[in-house]
Amino acid sequence: MSAGPCYISVVPTTRATPRSSLRVSRFLRITLHSLLITLSLLSLALKKCPQCAKEYADTENYCAMCEDAEGKPVRLKPVEKPKPKPAPPKTESPAPTPQPQPKMVARVKNQQGSDEFLWLKDSSVMIRIPAGEFWMGSPEGEGDNDERPQHKVYLSDYYIDKHEVTNEQFERFVRAAGHQTDAERLGSGRVYDKDSSKWIDRKGVSWRTYYSYATRNHPVILVSWNDAKAYCDWAGKRLPTEAEWEKAARGTDARQCPWGNSAPGSSRNGNFADEAAKREFPNWMIVSGYDDGYVRTAPVGTYPAGASPYGCLDMAGNVWEWCSDWYGETYYGTSPSNNPQGPSSGSSRVLRGGSWYNCAGLLRCAYRCGVGASSRDDGDGFRCSYRQ
Repeated sequence: MSAGPCYISVVPTTRATPRSSLRVSRFLRITLHSLLITLSLLSLALKKCPQCAKEYADTENYCAMCEDAEGKPVRLKPVEKPKPKPAPPKTESPAPTPQPQPKMVARVKNQQGSDEFLWLKDSSVMIRIPAGEFWMGSPEGEGDNDERPQHKVYLSDYYIDKHEVTNEQFERFVRAAGHQTDAERLGSGRVYDKDSSKWIDRKGVSWRTYYSYATRNHPVILVSWNDAKAYCDWAGKRLPTEAEWEKAARGTDARQCPWGNSAPGSSRNGNFADEAAKREFPNWMIVSGYDDGYVRTAPVGTYPAGASPYGCLDMAGNVWEWCSDWYGETYYGTSPSNNPQGPSSGSSRVLRGGSWYNCAGLLRCAYRCGVGASSRDDGDGFRCSYRQ
């Protein structure tokens, strides 16, 4: 008889837990339960026995252990809750003091050894003119009466634009400030009429008439003193004083022209009335034999040979440049020797430097003239100055 399959029943066994472990486990459970009850009571401990100081929950009224003199349970008293300390007042940290943004950043030293800076608002290059004395005006026997007496002037250090303000810069100002020039507001500007060979007020002309992509780097023209001051105010600068303009143009050696004492046109040193202009205006007086390549204005900085002792360009020719001063014909006789600001009042403002339609004497550093503050013609422009 063959043996059938053998089945083995496997019964899982449970390992007995030692009694000592059961006792420890039960003790821990009781202890934990008691601790929770105690914590609960503590959290509700709002009354206290005045004799034994035992604390009770708020629902109890008498102490379970103490009796008074009459043998009655002692009445519990409410526990005084400590008053919460007032939160310290919020001290707002002071807002950080805004740091002033720089107006200009150092650029390079130019060929003349002067420090150049980039003025950030209008992207112009400015040159630092060091403090010191210079000779202002012309000696006896030279120049016009309003240039005398020649006198020493002390100026604190200041900055002046290397170039005249361009059409492109002026257009940026007009867009940003919404400025309307005197020529636009009054409806005309002074221009030279080739047909009549006279200066006339022509209706409808303004700085825009001469502004195109090709002339974006030419100096802006047909701007009045009022327009020039408005631009300087927008840019955070100002117009140069007459003394600042002359020192920047001639330095400290009393030279006649920015490049020295040689006559205009002795080298390619500026944009003046020249042979190119005479071909369009046959009756003009010109710098004979000189051709600067432009009939009217030239791009700023075209003539490095005409640089002043500090490196300023186009300070003779191209455009007349407005100064901040009132014009005073006899002002030099009473002018202060320290940072003169010009007369306190007047009827006209100072123009300096000559323009593309002038020659010889009018291009001297000491030459000065004055016209009304709203005057504007196609040879009037400006550059800016700044003093910290």
